[in-house]
Amino acid sequence: MTLMTTQTAYPTLEALFTFIFGPENRLIFVIITRSHTGVRGVLHATLVAFDKQWNMALSDVLEVWQRKRAKQRKIPPVMGKPVPKGTAAKISTIPVVTETPLGKGMYECKRHVPQMMMRGEHVVLINVVER
Repeated sequence: MTLMTTQTAYPTLEALFTFIFGPENRLIFVIITRSHTGVRGVLHATLVAFDKQWNMALSDVLEVWQRKRAKQRKIPPVMGKPVPKGTAAKISTIPVVTETPLGKGMYECKRHVPQMMMRGEHVVLINVVER
């Protein structure tokens, strides 16, 4: 979909927003994110809301990124009082990260997050996936 076809198909801004956020048109977006050194990863998600700084509320997010193999994983020290077993899972669940080896010490990591707030300063590119 190009800009010209979008303008002819949706002459008003309200018609375009109805197309993007309508319940029957749950479009899946691919969002490329950045870190302080380069491209961090890719998000596959449905867009719930956004603003002029491209801060986005996303739902049903699949996050994919690559990282190097850690030489030794650091475990942070325990701070505060210990929590009884099983209470942390009742508050919120931590998304499970699956790691797939790519070779040469690189891993592809994936996780599924039900809802996410993405700051606009980390967005590099937004692309609509064809249905």
